[in-house]
Amino acid sequence: MPTASGPLYAVIPGQLGYQSVYVPTGKEILPRQNPLLLMANLAKGEVQKYTGNVNEKQKPVELKMIVVPSPEFQFYEIDPERSRTTTLSTNVNTTDTTFPVASTEGFNIKDEIKISQTGEIVRVDEVLNGALKVERAFSSSLASGLTFPSSLSQDAATDPSSGDTLIRLGPAMEEGSFAIYRDRKTSTRRIGHTQILRTDLIQTGTEMAQEPSMTIAEEKFEQIKNQELGELYIDHEHIALHGKLHRASRNGEVIRTTEGLLDFIQTNSVASTALQGSGAQFDLDKLEDMVYRANKRGGKKTYLVGNEGFRYIAKVAKETSTLNQNVNPGENKFGISPDMFINVFGQADFVYYPLMDIAPLNKQIIAIDPEQLMLCTLRDRALSWKDNTQQNDYDGRAGRYLTEMGVIPLNEKMHHRFTGFTFFA
Repeated sequence: MPTASGPLYAVIPGQLGYQSVYVPTGKEILPRQNPLLLMANLAKGEVQKYTGNVNEKQKPVELKMIVVPSPEFQFYEIDPERSRTTTLSTNVNTTDTTFPVASTEGFNIKDEIKISQTGEIVRVDEVLNGALKVERAFSSSLASGLTFPSSLSQDAATDPSSGDTLIRLGPAMEEGSFAIYRDRKTSTRRIGHTQILRTDLIQTGTEMAQEPSMTIAEEKFEQIKNQELGELYIDHEHIALHGKLHRASRNGEVIRTTEGLLDFIQTNSVASTALQGSGAQFDLDKLEDMVYRANKRGGKKTYLVGNEGFRYIAKVAKETSTLNQNVNPGENKFGISPDMFINVFGQADFVYYPLMDIAPLNKQIIAIDPEQLMLCTLRDRALSWKDNTQQNDYDGRAGRYLTEMGVIPLNEKMHHRFTGFTFFA
């Protein structure tokens, strides 16, 4: 099976600093975490679910966020991987030195290649159009016995068949030589945007004068301020998930929209019918397949951002707890159910996300690599409250929350979408 090629890291050039953004929740509003913190399962403190109780011991949530010098910024994603496999497109015999192949992408002269089905190792002498010219039986093996032989015997050439897999091992160079020049064409230039988020509060002098004696205008203003902060989070939440990269102008105004995750994840978009198990119904086989696909690079956890299907995932994991190394029960919207699922392919943590209840998203689950997800803010335009912003002729009080933020989902191939599920009752 051909090896999928995907980026491992991203390079963003320029004078870019880092700052910490503290996300307060506010006791007067439904506790809301920053959406990307929640989706990447990075929320800290005692409020780790989407809803919950806020107490006096609640600590601010901290998120590293990149600072960009302009509303529109560009960066490069560098893919260090090259295609590792191809297949023969015809039969060849032991004397043939030209291998017609399905694709020559990622293959170069001096590459050492193993024929998976026969075990023969060859070396590429020339890359042709749709074929590789090779030196046969290139590799050698040590003779049997306890003493190191004075000479080495080469592998014997074989008769590979059409469809046999060729695995690129790497360049076979003369000892002590320098590496051959290779033309890298795997970087991707991407454009990102920040987007202005603003919410204004106005309390007129008339409203202030007519406050009943049992309320205090200042306290009411602070409560409305918390409510507006919650609304700003909701706005940012929808942008982070549903946004689509857009540039437009209207009457001289420049309008930019950042890109959301659902429009970003395209490569690893897998239909439920393509997963293990029958049909589109969610079952244990599908859960294991999802964990495997999202963890196939190894050593990382998968964060499955769910919808109504979250309770079915939890049900599957709970009913098959004997197959798991560790299942931790926890309180969530659906009562007692596991927070994680661990199998031979890795660990998956479940995150219930209400925006995924919207049709047709309620038939999808997304897997996010938190290391490839960050926020950006325009320099000096991080989230802040501006007080007393009323005009000179205004007799009340006004203020506003103002920020210019965006979402940077890096390395699209590192995230997954699983679509088309039907959930059992």
